[in-house]
Amino acid sequence: YEIDITKSFSAAIDDISDVQFSLDLEDEALYFVKESDGIYHLYDGKETAEKVNYVNVSSQGKLIIKGLDAKSYVLTERKTMPGYNLMRDNITINLYQDNQENGTLSGATIQSDNDKLIDIVNGLEQGQVNIAIKNNETITSLHTGGQGLNYGELIIGLTMLLASLVGFGYVRFGHKYHG
Repeated sequence: YEIDITKSFSAAIDDISDVQFSLDLEDEALYFVKESDGIYHLYDGKETAEKVNYVNVSSQGKLIIKGLDAKSYVLTERKTMPGYNLMRDNITINLYQDNQENGTLSGATIQSDNDKLIDIVNGLEQGQVNIAIKNNETITSLHTGGQGLNYGELIIGLTMLLASLVGFGYVRFGHKYHG
């Protein structure tokens, strides 16, 4: 069986081949052999080709992983493009088969750590699960922390506030304000 992933971003990027994933069983790391750009198959333990644990998408964002059994796999994004967030959660991909001889999947589901289970229907007759993943840009937030409270800056700030209030006539010293 195979998993066919299409990776994209919120903005167009010419080459995203640095994006990297791992696909493992829930309790075991898996290794793969690269066939070509973005296409890998499960390492069988007897091959002389170099085995890898992380797989990269093609420059256009395609990743195909072949030679999988009907089991539960965990997909983790390990590296993404600069300025973008990694996937928040891993994705669990479950492959089910009733009849191994015909090469089709009887079912497949995907689920991220905090989302509901989604049934996959397209591609099962070809023994394939198709997944699309889109990354969003990194959210920049205000920086907090630092040296803490600086009393000199606090006194200057309060003095400036008091002076501006006096200047606008909201506070008068020694005189009763009559509007």
